[in-house]
Amino acid sequence: MAQSDAGQTPRPSVLWAAFRLKPNKSRLLLKLGATYLLGVLLVSVLTWMTFGDELIQIAKASKEGAELTLDFSKLSTGLVVYLGSLAIALMAFTWHAPALVFWYRTPPLKALLFSAMTCMHNFGAMLAYFGLWAAVFLPLNLIVQSIGAPGNPLVAGLFFTIELMVGAAFVLSAYFTFKGSIVQTESMA
Repeated sequence: MAQSDAGQTPRPSVLWAAFRLKPNKSRLLLKLGATYLLGVLLVSVLTWMTFGDELIQIAKASKEGAELTLDFSKLSTGLVVYLGSLAIALMAFTWHAPALVFWYRTPPLKALLFSAMTCMHNFGAMLAYFGLWAAVFLPLNLIVQSIGAPGNPLVAGLFFTIELMVGAAFVLSAYFTFKGSIVQTESMA
């Protein structure tokens, strides 16, 4: 993100920067990815062991073609626990970890710990950040549902393109949360 620090607009080529790494950095990022995968699998297995019957019923209903609607009164405890646990695993523990591994060569487990501590320390700011992004994503989803995109391939394709662009903006904006949360004691390598 040196382009942003220099006052330039980051180009799409920055997305491929991680693939042009030294082997040591690549290994650290692969270890972080493997650790993340194990964490998600652990959360999934524990949740399925606890609430498996409820989650299987939801899966069967969606497979049989039953229309899935967002009805909070019928939302199962198992699904809420599963999605909530995944959100914690996805966000708090991994939000700043890739940047810490990439720029500061922090070991993966230590980077996960620092990421979680930083997110907890800045809980109010992170809540506002995710709330504002939810205010962008939810209306898009409601608009598409209201015009019937699931049955119209053209509208669904257009919506998918818009979701990809907004999703890319969301992921790229993570740099600024990192820059604002992590105190730099030396220049980033």
